[in-house]
Order: sequence, then C-alpha cells, then structure tokens
Amino acid sequence: MRTINIILAAILVIQGLIIIVNPASKPRFRVATVKIYDTLKATDIAQITVTDPKTKNHVTLEKIKDKWLIKEAFGFEADKSKIDEILSIIPKLQAAKEVSTNKTMFTSYHLADDNVEMELTFHNAAKSTLAHMLVGKSVIRGTFLRKKGGDTVYSIGLSISGFLFTSPSEYMADTSLKLPMGKERSQIVLKYSGNTLTFKKTKEGGPTMGPDGQMAMKEDTWSYMNAQGEADTTADATEITNFLGSLDNLMFDSVASAKDSGTFGFQKPHISIRIENGKNKGKTLLVGDEIKGKKGQRYLKVTGFDFIFAIDSFKYEKWQKTSKTFVKEEAPKSDFGADGKLPKMELPKQNLTLKVPGIVDPKKAKDSVVYPSKPKAP
Repeated sequence: MRTINIILAAILVIQGLIIIVNPASKPRFRVATVKIYDTLKATDIAQITVTDPKTKNHVTLEKIKDKWLIKEAFGFEADKSKIDEILSIIPKLQAAKEVSTNKTMFTSYHLADDNVEMELTFHNAAKSTLAHMLVGKSVIRGTFLRKKGGDTVYSIGLSISGFLFTSPSEYMADTSLKLPMGKERSQIVLKYSGNTLTFKKTKEGGPTMGPDGQMAMKEDTWSYMNAQGEADTTADATEITNFLGSLDNLMFDSVASAKDSGTFGFQKPHISIRIENGKNKGKTLLVGDEIKGKKGQRYLKVTGFDFIFAIDSFKYEKWQKTSKTFVKEEAPKSDFGADGKLPKMELPKQNLTLKVPGIVDPKKAKDSVVYPSKPKAP
C-alpha cells in the first residue's frame, strides 16, 4: 500500500512539471463572441447604402424583384457578385468580438466621429433601417466596426474595405457597349464632318498553313471603298486596322440618363458609326453634338440600349476621320533630283535649218559660190 502511494505521488509530481514546462497544456481563455445585430437576415435586406463621410459621396443599391439596381446610375444593373460580397458581412456580425468601450481609443480604430472610413446602412423593403454601421480600419483578417451612435468597438473576422465603394461604376454588372465584334462585322459606315466613309470585309480570315508548316490564324481583310463602290487598293491598311480596333471592347465612362430626353445633342450627331453584321442586326453608335455651356462634354448612345452614356474625348477623337486619313494625296514631284541638282535636259532630235544672210545654201549652188568683193578704200 505504501508503494502505491509513492507511485501516485510521483505521477502527480510529473504532471505538475509538465504543466509548468508546457503552458500550452493549461486551459486557454476564450474571448466571448457577441451578436451586433442578432435579428439581421440577408433575405430582409432590400436596400444597401455605402457612404464616404469625408466626401459625402454615396451609392444606393436597390433590390427590384430578382435584380439589384444602382440608384445613382439611373437604375443600371449592379453586379450580383458584388452585392453578395457586401451581404457576406451579415454572418460575421453574429460572431463579433468586443474590442473597446474607451472613446479615447476610437481614433486608433478609425472609428471616431470625424475619421470614419465608411458608413454602411441596410434597409428593408419598407425603407426601415435594419442596421447602420460605421466601418473603421481593416486588417488582414478583420475589420473594426461601431454602431452609429454606439459606444463599443467590435471586430469581425472579415476584411471588407476591398468591396465597399462610393462610385456607381464600381458596382456595374457590365460597362461594355454591346457592339458586333470583329468576326460578326461585315460593313462599317462612318459619318463625320460631312464625310461618309464605307469599309467592307472583302476577305474572310481563318486557319491557314504557315510557311513553317504550322497552322496559323489569318486575319480578315478589310477595304476602304471609294466613291464608285470599289475597294481602294491605295488606302492605308494600318489606318484601317487602327480604326477597326478602336471599336473593339468599347467601354463607357458613366451613365448620364436612363433615356434620351432630347438634350444630349443627338439631333445633329457629331459622329455616327453604323456597324453591320450581315444579318440585318447591326447597331448604330452616335456621339452627340457639343452641349451648350458644357465645352468638350459629349454623350453617346447605341441602338438597343435605353441608357445614355458619358464618354471621354480621347475615345471619340479616334473616330474623327475623313477620306484623307485613309487615302493619302500624292505628293507633287520635285523639279530637282535626289542629288538636289536639276536633271539633264535633252533637246529634241530634229534637223534645224538656219539661214544666214549672204550665205548661199550649198545644196542650191551650181559650180561655184561668188562671195561679195571687199569694198575699195576711199
């Protein structure tokens, strides 16, 4: 019995030494999690507003049936994946951690009233506020938050600064203009400054065998058509390619209106580009005339779109083309040669008959020629 007690005592001593040497074996203290908004559900949210308190810029995203639309972009459709990123915050709000209730520390978390990073507000379909949060500093694995008017700083396990914006274009589903692409195009007609220029696809490209025996892709051949409707073989192929390329992957800059109100200069377009696809489903791109009082500001629309778009000048200036852009005038020939000297002139090869007074034509002389005698001296 005494031996057993000794063994048990030894085991207790060994366990004590393990705890002292390896503190990780001690029970760990766990920070309790709290629910910032315990009844908030993603399915209840019908409106999201993101605001920059410093600039007062904001974006309002509204759910209409099964789509999210951007209010500041006149109802242009928002990218659903970007909405889902914002809504991914909600589960994290149910497992937040209390960080501080010391108001003097709010500045260090970017949550003081005068230095908040962003404000995020959720509303339901009745426009009632479900949550109004101040978004502070984001770190690698988390973000600091505070309720609007609250006195507690929380942290959630999600860095959200990368998907909160106050620019409508950041949330747009697609900012490209749906124009017929390269292989679909068959003809393009450009109208600018009283000029009408026509370009046609005159040869279809496709897979071809290269000189090295390898398969290669040959580009389509486009031609500039002259006034007689024929391909002008003297046209600059590089200029044609550049013009066609300027119509690829064309992006608009912002949405100016949901429809044409007649005030965007389309009655007398600055530029008109008709792109045919060979199936009578072509589209026309119009750049409006300059708006009075808005120097340099022009708007753009494309058939098939209800929206009017704003466009930067460096984009539409690429389409300000005339026939001289594609067909260069032949330079006048110089009177001087390449060496800067006048070229050698050759006289016409022909017999010249010169008559000198007092000289008898030898062909008409008979036996001899009598020359006048010298006058006698006085």
